[in-house]
Amino acid sequence: MHVLFSRSQETGVTYVQFPTGAAVLVDKDGKPVTCKP
Repeated sequence: MHVLFSRSQETGVTYVQFPTGAAVLVDKDGKPVTCKP
């Protein structure tokens, strides 16, 4: 199992990539962020 965490220093948003290919963004409060393409 490999989970990739990538945090933006500017916004405090953390990008989490799961082995299944699913990805989620959470803000500095740990709440999910919806991102528009």
